[in-house]
Amino acid sequence: MWGCIGPRVAIFDTELLSAFKTFSKLLAEPNIREALEAIGGGMPAENKPFVLWPAEYFFLVAFKGYLELECSDQRLAERAQSIADQLMLSSGGQVVLQREAVQQIQLGLKDHERHFENFRHHFFMVDLYPDNETRFRVRFSLLSETSNDPAANPGVPADN
Repeated sequence: MWGCIGPRVAIFDTELLSAFKTFSKLLAEPNIREALEAIGGGMPAENKPFVLWPAEYFFLVAFKGYLELECSDQRLAERAQSIADQLMLSSGGQVVLQREAVQQIQLGLKDHERHFENFRHHFFMVDLYPDNETRFRVRFSLLSETSNDPAANPGVPADN
């Protein structure tokens, strides 16, 4: 998926159908910018009625949600302990991890930029299609610029 197009606000089904019929006809010309403009659409920052939300936006919002839900100090401690418990269970009780080892696991879980890069490589299939490295330019630093509010600028480079 390269992106998703839809109305910024709720509209009537007839308006949506009409816009997408126009968009579909023009898309056959392979100029997405012209097709978007024909239905009054554009990129998120352009504040037009129809919006092309790039895949980078979805990735950034999802990763930001992961950070908020799964990366509090308490949640990281619980996840580290769960990993340690699973290691002990899988060894049949022969491996007992010391407190320091659980703390090391927790430190590894806190390396958000490393996890971001791993997830990014899989989400954008960089591991399978190396050219996607330059095609999808989303970076960890954009997280601070990204809002979960769909009306806000997604922090994605404007020329995507």
